[in-house]
Parts: sequence; C-alpha cells; structure tokens
Amino acid sequence: TGVSPALHRPWTHTFVLSPSVAFSGWDIGRAAGGGSGVRADAGDNGFVHSVDAPGSADEPLSQALAEDEYLKCTLTPIAGPLDLRGAEVRFRTRRIDWHSPRSHALFSSLAGFHEAAALGVTAPVDKDDTDEHEHVFRLPSTSAYASVSGPVEFRLYAALAQWGGHRTSLTAFKLTATAPSSSNEPPVITQQPASVLVSAGQPASFSVVATDAGPLTYQWYRSGAPISGATAATFSIPSVKTTDAGTYTVAVTDSGGLSVTSAPAILSLDLVPAVTTTSLPAGRLRQPYSFSLQASGGNPPLTWKLASGSLPSGLTLSSSGVISGIPKTAVTRTFTIRVTDSDGDRASRTLRLTITRS
Repeated sequence: TGVSPALHRPWTHTFVLSPSVAFSGWDIGRAAGGGSGVRADAGDNGFVHSVDAPGSADEPLSQALAEDEYLKCTLTPIAGPLDLRGAEVRFRTRRIDWHSPRSHALFSSLAGFHEAAALGVTAPVDKDDTDEHEHVFRLPSTSAYASVSGPVEFRLYAALAQWGGHRTSLTAFKLTATAPSSSNEPPVITQQPASVLVSAGQPASFSVVATDAGPLTYQWYRSGAPISGATAATFSIPSVKTTDAGTYTVAVTDSGGLSVTSAPAILSLDLVPAVTTTSLPAGRLRQPYSFSLQASGGNPPLTWKLASGSLPSGLTLSSSGVISGIPKTAVTRTFTIRVTDSDGDRASRTLRLTITRS
C-alpha cells in the first residue's frame, strides 16, 4: 500500500516481515546496459508498471525475458539458513489498461532467469479483465532450496502485453517458508540403527530416528563409503549378498549444515551351508578313488555324513567330506550326502557315482 510505490523505489513497506530475513524492497528490472524494459507508473496501493511491447501481437515470455521486463525483490537470511523447499509464493495482480500484460511468470536466482526455469506462469486473462487475481505457486523441493544462506532474488516477468504504456499493478506478494534454523546444535539421534543378522538372499534394513527444529537430510555409509541413493531415514537391501556384509552408519544433517553421525550397526550374514558339488567323477574297479566334496557358507567346522542310500562297495565318506577307498564292484549308486555346520544348519544333495571295469 501507499502513495505511488513504483515511483518511490525500492518500495520496502511490508505488512509482515520475519526478523530473520532482510528485504530489499521492490524495484524494476535493470538491463545489462543499465536500462530497463519496465516503466514505473504512478498509482496508489500497488506497484504500478508498464512495458514496451510490440503493437502487432502480444509479447511472448521469451521476449519479456530478453528485454528485462520484470519486477524484482531480494530476500537475505540474517539469522541462519532458510529452508525454501516447497515454500508458498502468493501474489496478486490487477490490470488497469486494455493492452497491459495478461500474464506474469515467477523466477528465482536459485534456478536462473531463462524460460525453462520458470517457477510458475499465470494463466492469461482477457483484455477486458481488470479484476484483481491471486496466483499461488510453490518453490521446488530440490537441494538448491534446502539450506539457503545467501541472497535470493525473485523476479516477476510481465508477458502478453501489447503496445507500450499500458499499466498493470502488483498489489500483494507473500512468501511463506520454513523458519530459519536458530539452533547452533546438531540434530539429536534418539534411536540408533540396530545390527542385523540375515541369510543371503533375505532382505535387511537399518533405520535411524533423529530430532531437530528444522528438516533433516540423511546419508548412509557402508564401511565408511557413501551409498549412492541412500538418503532417507531408513536404508533397505531387498536381497542381501555376501558383499553387503559390513559396518553401516548414517550422517544426519540439519538445514544449517550441522551434522551428527550414528553409532555403527553391523550387517552379518547367517552363513547357512550349501553343497556346491553337483557331480562326481567316475571311478575304476579295484583302483584307488578319492574325491573331496565342496560346500559354501556355514560356520565351521563342517561335518559330512551319508544321509541316505549307499556308496559303492569299498568306498567310505569321512566326516571331513572325502569319498575314498578301493571300489570292489562295478556299479552305479545314487545316494544323498549331508553337511552340517557348528550352528546345526545343514544342507543336502543327491549325487550319483559310477564305477567302471576299465
């Protein structure tokens, strides 16, 4: 509000301003050469402005960008970083003249001032529409807006105008964001991630619970190395592999950049044994025979035994998994062997052994 705000630039009057930010006031844009594509105009209770536009057709946003036809203001945090992710921007405009701009586009210095970086573009209104319209946009929830510690310039570009000197008015502008962090203390972890014991192929997950005045970000580490994409309070592994075993920690960071690292949690594999021998070499009648069965996993020592069936006559299976002896008959036998680890976990496999005469 006030008497001809646009003629008393920068216009710094505000109804509400957080004591944690500095406000530059509203002004018109400045071209690289020092000029401006926007003219300030007299008019009470609104920032009245007009643009130089072609007479043949409505001026597109791309041309408004090229000719610096914008209004601007700058917000600067002065009491800690601002979290602007998802912040609401609400502003009102009112057209005064027939050929005045029919659309406005919002930009910020965090994203850039080119057409693809527009944070929002208002729907065009009719040329005979002189009502006041409210527009609402939200800033992106990207990392660029997560912890803003420096000045942020906002621009409103005026588009779809025709001819010059046709006025429109910015009557209100409001940005509502997360309060600046006022604490110099890092986040507090109230629940540490717990160690887990799983078998290969099973899922596993770690979780952390932390508190802070503002939003938190997370980064999980395995054996000290950051895990790509592991940036939530819970980290899950759908199917555990042997290479996943290790020590896991998580760094929890607040909007001010203060961080705390969790206590380590250990992912251990419950090493259930598995018989990896899938076939046996043939033996010869009355010739010495020896073959060592193989297994993976399991907590040692591993103990082998014949679970069912029988070996060819003259051969035996030792507890260490060696089939040996001198075959006495030419025969083919099918049997099942079993391996058991020190935890009592076991695995079996059915095998076939042929003894030939030559």
